[in-house]
Amino acid sequence: MMKNIRPIPLEKYSTPVYESVDNFVYRNTEENNFVTALSFELEDNEDSQYPLEDLLDRFNLYISDFIDPEVFGQSRYLSAEFAGGLGDVRRFLKSVVGKSVYNTNTEGENGETYVKLIIE
Repeated sequence: MMKNIRPIPLEKYSTPVYESVDNFVYRNTEENNFVTALSFELEDNEDSQYPLEDLLDRFNLYISDFIDPEVFGQSRYLSAEFAGGLGDVRRFLKSVVGKSVYNTNTEGENGETYVKLIIE
């Protein structure tokens, strides 16, 4: 489970490479994409890969930078920069900030088990 999800301002966003678009949404003028940075906490014994990969898939985003990459996979407290299209970044922020995100197993009508992403 990812929880305590909050946007964070990064010092690099005050450089000429970045233009502020919205609160915590920036346009990277060199790569012509939009970015936002979030910090979040993982539950004890939680894998940092999931549900992060499922969030990236759902919102058509990718991680463009790991903040403090040396702690990624070793700490419960992580920060990353997410990038993609403007609408996707805005929708992502609106959907996850202040929420908890986790995966759950769900049985389909055919009896197979599926992983479902939950945001609440």
